[in-house]
Amino acid sequence: MPNQAIVVDTPSTLSEPTLALLDAADLIIDVLTPDSTALDSTRMIAATFAEIGYPAMKVRYLVNRADAVGAVSASQVSRAIGREPDYAVASDWQLVSSSNAEGVPYVLARPDAPVSAD
Repeated sequence: MPNQAIVVDTPSTLSEPTLALLDAADLIIDVLTPDSTALDSTRMIAATFAEIGYPAMKVRYLVNRADAVGAVSASQVSRAIGREPDYAVASDWQLVSSSNAEGVPYVLARPDAPVSAD
């Protein structure tokens, strides 16, 4: 049987329906950006997940725009989440925004770009 996944983009706030989805999930990917506001939110949600009793490996961290100019350093991100992030996606605002405007996924328009590889 091939691997199957159901992806649910939840709101950033926790509600009963969101918690029910997260409870049922095998894996939670917390997407964050390397800025102080996102790190504060990530710390709070990580504490909530720990209090709920989610095992640490149920939650994975993906840092979007990980190499953005002026971003919080990778070591600060690691300290904030208490471990190394599991995934990182490069920043390429120009490619992503032009792809969105043209309606062509950047992974097809520029499969060689670092953001596409990530």
